[in-house]
Amino acid sequence: MTSRLALSNQYLDIKRVLDAALHSGGTYTADTKGKAVYFRHRAYTFMKKFREAEDAPSVYDTLVLKKISDEEPTKVRIEVRQVSGTFVADNPQAEEIVDQETLDAALQVRKNLGLL
Repeated sequence: MTSRLALSNQYLDIKRVLDAALHSGGTYTADTKGKAVYFRHRAYTFMKKFREAEDAPSVYDTLVLKKISDEEPTKVRIEVRQVSGTFVADNPQAEEIVDQETLDAALQVRKNLGLL
């Protein structure tokens, strides 16, 4: 299994773009459509390998790289997945479990971002 450090070095260009997109998303523009497709492929490969190296969900799991459009073939839109809606548990005890998992996941994301 590849270490996180080795992945970070191997995919440094990708990591820098994804790190910048973590807070609010953005658009990566390549020189050609082929390079945009290659960037998107490498980004998803990095995200998958990083998750496997962590053996747990990673901070990059919140990112979605949108399909490249015919109208803008050199642009890769990167969005931060947001949960919208409200969950109400039928069992109050289950709601506490969900809330704790959410808090733990949020704490881990903040640690991964160096905010703690």
